[in-house]
Amino acid sequence: LKRAGAAFAAVDHPLAGTGTALRALWGSGPTDVWAAGDGGALLHFNGTSWSRSSSGVFVTLRAGHSSGLNQAWAVGDEGTLLRFDGTAWSKAVIPSGFASARLRGVFGRGGEVWAVGDTGALHLAGGELSPICRRLTFWPGSILIMWPGLTKMVLKPNLLLKLNWFFLILLIF
Repeated sequence: LKRAGAAFAAVDHPLAGTGTALRALWGSGPTDVWAAGDGGALLHFNGTSWSRSSSGVFVTLRAGHSSGLNQAWAVGDEGTLLRFDGTAWSKAVIPSGFASARLRGVFGRGGEVWAVGDTGALHLAGGELSPICRRLTFWPGSILIMWPGLTKMVLKPNLLLKLNWFFLILLIF
């Protein structure tokens, strides 16, 4: 759907009618909008029409972030972290322990990127991707994330209890 004045109008896209579920929508402006979903599906909206973009993967993509026409990120199942450089998508090499993780969120700012998922969180800075915290399940449906020196968070479905106010990561279940 696209807003047209006070109403919304359906917008045709290349995956309409294929049964491919789109699971994420993000962008940096009205002429730079991305959609991602099942089977590595990636679509780009240039303000006028949608077009397919090759992700090079066949896993479900679950979230994305864009900070401009030449900088976008997408994450998904099997530890997938993709980067768009304005021309093509490329896959980042994931640290051991995260290769089978379902990544569910990504955010970037000033040359740094953070990704979060079922196994914990990753941080990319200066071309170096490293784990910054690991999850520890301590009751069904809840996650304790321990981030050395920074924070401890208790996560329950649809609830975030923060034990100090220094840093916040939002996870959506």
